[in-house]
Amino acid sequence: MYLREYELIFIVRPETDEAAIQQISEKLAAATEENGGVKLQLVLWGRKRLAYEIEDFNKGVFYLYGFLGDAATVAGLERALRFEEVVLRFMTTKISDRVEVESRKERADAEEAARAAIGAGN
Repeated sequence: MYLREYELIFIVRPETDEAAIQQISEKLAAATEENGGVKLQLVLWGRKRLAYEIEDFNKGVFYLYGFLGDAATVAGLERALRFEEVVLRFMTTKISDRVEVESRKERADAEEAARAAIGAGN
């Protein structure tokens, strides 16, 4: 089975707690599955200075959400983020047109294990 690969980058308010991020992660995963997509990863990029002020915030916490899906999956995810008050901005980018699902899931698992190993080494 083949799907498109996308990356969704979103910025949340800097004071957002871990429980709210977990809730957003669960909503994204549910919206992905509802629309026939596959979640690959959710990566914390960290707290960064914004290029311009958004809603009186100079900094934000950046996240990368990788997934496989189609246009309906993208629409569902963006709809879910639009209703989250802690999300300042989001942007979806298509990475690849035709990706084999199982091999990409395996590669995402390997990438996640490598990130965990690097994080454990600190």
